[in-house]
Order: sequence, then C-alpha cells, then structure tokens
Amino acid sequence: MMKENTYFVTINMKVPQGMMEVGRFFIGSDKDWAMESFGRLRGESHTSEDDVLRLDLLEKHEGTDLLLGQLSCTLDQLEQNCKLITVDAFKYFNLEG
Repeated sequence: MMKENTYFVTINMKVPQGMMEVGRFFIGSDKDWAMESFGRLRGESHTSEDDVLRLDLLEKHEGTDLLLGQLSCTLDQLEQNCKLITVDAFKYFNLEG
C-alpha cells in the first residue's frame, strides 16, 4: 500500500548553530497546488548561509523530507507570507479541495 506524499512550508530562523525550524504549515497532498502556492510567496530564491529567515517547501514521503524550494525573506515578507499561506490553505481546504 503506497502512502500519499504531503507538503509543508517550514519557517526557519538563523541561530548560532545554523538554521532552526520555528514553524511549519501543512499545505496538503497535491504537489501542483503546493508548488503553485509556494510560488506566490515573497522573498529571494537565492539563499545563502547569511540568511536570517528562510522558508522551505518540503515534500514528505514515508518519513523522509525532500526539499523542493527555498526562499530567503525579511520579517515583513514573512508576515505577508504567513497570511498568504493561511488564506491559500483556507481556500483550498474549504472551497476548492
């Protein structure tokens, strides 16, 4: 029996030891929709070790996370992105999904 993949957007913050996950949004099991939703987020796709805040799009399959995308963002962009993710998820799960 094959389990379906699930998708998450994680919020990561720079700490002295590296990047630490501080939040996670479940965005469903539809890869196309997850990629489309992540593509609407604000930030820079060019990430570096100097980034303070980063969003990752992850695909979870049988307990393993696969990184599908990353965005470096400012605190203001993170605020906007959290709103966008929440609105997108609400619409998808309640109106479209």
